[in-house]
Amino acid sequence: MHLRLDRIDSTNAFVLAEADELPDLCLVSAREQTAGRGRQGRSWIAQPGDCLTFTLLVKTPGLDPLLLPTAVWPVAVSLARTLESRGLKPTVKWPNDLLGARGKLGGILIEGILRRGVIEGLAVGVGLNIKAAPVIPGRAVSCIQDELGGLEVEMDGLLDELADDLRSAFVNWRVSPRARELLRTEWIERIGLVGSEVELIDQGQLLSRGEVTGFDEVGGLILRTPQGLETFRCGEVSLRL
Repeated sequence: MHLRLDRIDSTNAFVLAEADELPDLCLVSAREQTAGRGRQGRSWIAQPGDCLTFTLLVKTPGLDPLLLPTAVWPVAVSLARTLESRGLKPTVKWPNDLLGARGKLGGILIEGILRRGVIEGLAVGVGLNIKAAPVIPGRAVSCIQDELGGLEVEMDGLLDELADDLRSAFVNWRVSPRARELLRTEWIERIGLVGSEVELIDQGQLLSRGEVTGFDEVGGLILRTPQGLETFRCGEVSLRL
């Protein structure tokens, strides 16, 4: 099922509110979001028709809460694979941004749907810059058409392809530990940070700096710092030049 809306405050907010009435793997997309959100409460506002903004409802009765951070793997990998089929070479910025050669192409926001203290589902939100990029202070931002040298992108066709890839990836992610491990491996390969010296920033404050040694079993960033090995679940990574 695919609900195509013209204008809404937030596709994630809609799915969170209507999850009990919507079928599993329902996609909700909107031509315009008036109160789109990113990580850490940041706004994601774009002009109508410039971006793809959508949320996939993934029902997960009985999901182990420890697996919640791993839900970014099928999203990031599916987005990257689909854009590669269109001639792009995107990379993943830990933990959940998609980058092109010129800057950020999109972001992922995953929110749990709680019922009686149990995670019954996920609202998997994606914002992807297609024809133009919103202004994000202090960030290099790009769009798919610019990355393709101005080549026109048929947005509905791209959205349908993304939806099919996402649904397939999440069906496997829910039931197969082997599939999750393969997604984790590909996600890490697309990040490519291992061995790099980085700074980790959160809410404008320096959390830590050190060498990336790897990622833990649920995608936490492992840094070698003067205090030893430390694992982080959030923050913005910047390479130290």
